[in-house]
Amino acid sequence: MLLVFIILVDIDSSFVDSSTTYEIPSIICFGFDPSPAERALHITQDIMPEYYELDFADIFLNTPYLAMDLGRGQPFTMYKRDQSTKATKIFLNNHILSNQLFGYFALNSLNVHITERISLMNDHMHAAGINISTKINRYDRPFSFIQFTTGSFGSRRYSADLSRPLTTNLGFYLSGLHWNTTGHRPNTHYELSSFYTNIYWNKFLPARCDVVYFSGTSGFPGSDQDTLRGTVANEFIDASFCTGNEHHKLAVYFNTSNQKYSNLSIALPFENIVENYGFDFANQYLNKRFVVRYRLAGALSKIQSSPYGSHTTNSLSLWIEISKMLNRLIFSGSNLLELSNTEDFFTMPKFNLGVDVFDSTFIWGSVSKHYRQPSIAETYTPDSIFAPYYTLIGNEDLKTEYYWAQEISVRKRTSSITLYRYDYDDRITVYADSDSHYSPRNADSYQTIGIESSLMQRICLSQDVDKETATHIIVGYWGNYIFQEDTLPLMPKSHSSIYAAFEKRTRKFTFGLTLSEQFIGYRQDFLGDKIEPSRIFSALGYVRLLDLHLAFGCNNILDENYFSVPTYNMPSRNYNFSVRWNFWD
Repeated sequence: MLLVFIILVDIDSSFVDSSTTYEIPSIICFGFDPSPAERALHITQDIMPEYYELDFADIFLNTPYLAMDLGRGQPFTMYKRDQSTKATKIFLNNHILSNQLFGYFALNSLNVHITERISLMNDHMHAAGINISTKINRYDRPFSFIQFTTGSFGSRRYSADLSRPLTTNLGFYLSGLHWNTTGHRPNTHYELSSFYTNIYWNKFLPARCDVVYFSGTSGFPGSDQDTLRGTVANEFIDASFCTGNEHHKLAVYFNTSNQKYSNLSIALPFENIVENYGFDFANQYLNKRFVVRYRLAGALSKIQSSPYGSHTTNSLSLWIEISKMLNRLIFSGSNLLELSNTEDFFTMPKFNLGVDVFDSTFIWGSVSKHYRQPSIAETYTPDSIFAPYYTLIGNEDLKTEYYWAQEISVRKRTSSITLYRYDYDDRITVYADSDSHYSPRNADSYQTIGIESSLMQRICLSQDVDKETATHIIVGYWGNYIFQEDTLPLMPKSHSSIYAAFEKRTRKFTFGLTLSEQFIGYRQDFLGDKIEPSRIFSALGYVRLLDLHLAFGCNNILDENYFSVPTYNMPSRNYNFSVRWNFWD
């Protein structure tokens, strides 16, 4: 799988000469810039693909968030440190994305093409998660590009972006993508279309408005690459509005997700529709002694499902954080108060302590309490057997899961090593009832102990600011190992990734080469059978000549056999080639 990671920079804007400066309002990003205490305690990792040939499953295989999917093009989920996918929160421009029907948001409803930055966060509204920031107009002059990509398995991708500052205070961004393939990656009969627009206003009351639209159809593979078990059509719409100032910000949003399954050999066609309405009010107060932040968020979900029926859920959350930096000592305390479905109340504290031992190298520790309520699919038995690979039988007696998380680490801005321990009460695990059914149950007690390490180092070989030239090497590593014997289904006991990149950049051209490797250790499927480990090597080469960009990538270079879906072979060696042309008006 092809992966490229860079620290986010405005690459092309440095080459643009313009006497006009267009103002981008501070409200363009909902939320606040991190305080010194938060930068030390909650170090984020910003990642972004250099070229938009990837999907989110590719990206997160090379980060502390491991994407375990049901085959390319299918809904896939994310796991972190042997935690349930439902413990990972997904944010889009800082407002939460959720699906109460299944308990997680499937990232195949978004595409990398609209993404400007992906931030991995250790603490966001009390939860570990990611924030996906979409593109905006950041350029001094109107800018656009068109791009065509072709590859193995009959893949064709057409994309275009258009950025226009209309006045010094008003601008917009448009982005479109169409992708289809008749081959195996990502699964037979896959077609996707998406549209995205961002409009910002910076007069009197700074504001931004974003609309994301996604529509895609894909097939569930059968016993081999050339047969289908069924197809699913996905449609996703997210519309959000954000306004405020440097201390107070308000966001309101609406999103809807529609999944329609058809041509299934094991059940009748059915449909799931999930609608979410929400608001998020964030505040920040700064003084010389403390930094105080709080967020008040509310959400209402309406669900219509053929196999699960109609449901309405709601939640109201208040998150408060106080942080203090005193010489080399940093303290942060927060608490999440949440009312769920007007009857269940939760309070979740978190405490952090960091010491700067030398040269911004911190010894950092935290203790926090978390909870996870069962999803509708985990508590209700569907009317028909419909799952493409495993059928979930609900358990109406399922209890809420609680756990205490304890972590201690040594970290710098670009590297860390963390020892963690999670102690669970009533952990929700999956047990196999037969060869084709499984059900969730509560374990009386459960403990996860593991170690995680990461490193990213940029080595500058040469640089001339006046001539706008630079040559550098980037090397990175991330790995996780779980000491406990048992893990969640599909979650490996160990996994890691290594990547190295070389890039030479001048005003007129850029040349780069990236090599990457991902390793996924032994894991088990829902029936308790072992899945063999896999090691995947990939490479990417790219060239920029003025405004012409060329990229060639090869995935699974050694043509290894591996399985995302147990017993189902994933893509063999495959390639992609991309041509992109940038326009500056």
